[in-house]
Amino acid sequence: MKETTSKGPIYVPELSLSSIDDILRYILEETHSDTLIKSFDYQFNDPQLFLNALTHTSAVHEFSELSLKSNEKLEFLGDAVLDTLVTSIIWRKYPELSEGDLSKLRGALVNKSSLAGLARFINLGPCLILGKGEINSGGDQKDGILADAFEALIGAIFLDSDFKYAQKAFASLMSYYQKETGEEFIDVNKLYEFDSKSQLQELTMQLFKEFPVYTAHKEENELFKVEIFLKGILLGQIVSKSKKEGEHKLAEKVLKEKSWESKLC
Repeated sequence: MKETTSKGPIYVPELSLSSIDDILRYILEETHSDTLIKSFDYQFNDPQLFLNALTHTSAVHEFSELSLKSNEKLEFLGDAVLDTLVTSIIWRKYPELSEGDLSKLRGALVNKSSLAGLARFINLGPCLILGKGEINSGGDQKDGILADAFEALIGAIFLDSDFKYAQKAFASLMSYYQKETGEEFIDVNKLYEFDSKSQLQELTMQLFKEFPVYTAHKEENELFKVEIFLKGILLGQIVSKSKKEGEHKLAEKVLKEKSWESKLC
């Protein structure tokens, strides 16, 4: 894979970019956009749409003289397109699931945390155009900004072509993801992982205004010791063959035993 020189999001003044053409050229030649483009296997007919998808509203306000457009409307469109793409896939892939479980699985796949993970996988963060405030606060690593930009890319591909090409580009990304990680992104196990972890998150936010924190340490026997903390206090631990499985089982265990009652209440 081509080495790139960009190590962070794009801040226009520091790079002396004085026009939209300059920004596009920089994105295509000096950032991680090669990974992004390769993963979707898609070339934009209108590069302006590609630029819009990468532009956060903070940059639009700060650099008004460039007439940049934010990715907010593309994110709105991409959200709907992505829902349809994922719904179509899981409908065909898991015919045994009920409507309720299909809905939960879709929620597990297209929530902000999950989409931010995909955005990180394709190195989207260094390609984003942000204002100084967002750069200083680590905006290129925020789940919300990454997930919105990912949805905006899907929306941009749809607008640049049609649903068929958006479907093809997403399928290419799924194939690339499996090839590089050895895992399927669209996996029914995420239904159960999301369900228990999301239930615990909702509960801890309601009771303590905090999310639980998971840690994982690899043991000598190739197993993982997974622990869960809330407000800095250990609620439980488990040994598992993978971090994901351990987090899922540990969330189930904490929910079943109501571990917080004896340690935090």
